[in-house]
Amino acid sequence: SFAVVAFSQLSLLMSIRSGEHLFTHKLFANKYLWMAIIFVIVLMMGVMLTPAMQSVFRVVPLGNEQWWWIAGLSVAPLFIFETVKMFMRIGKR
Repeated sequence: SFAVVAFSQLSLLMSIRSGEHLFTHKLFANKYLWMAIIFVIVLMMGVMLTPAMQSVFRVVPLGNEQWWWIAGLSVAPLFIFETVKMFMRIGKR
């Protein structure tokens, strides 16, 4: 759950950074945002994959199936929020 919460916040950040649809807005316009996202991913992977950090943060090594669950659940907020934005745009017409 630690990884899902952290990574889902990153995917949500991509959706809420503008009121426009994610793919119609310039996706790579904010280089500082992307640097921050990459930095957080590197830190999270360091915590999740380094045995010394795993013991400090009390996380366990994850298998392939668990990583797929993390990936799927982490992008869920992105799809949900983009769907809400789509319906809000349709409702304004």
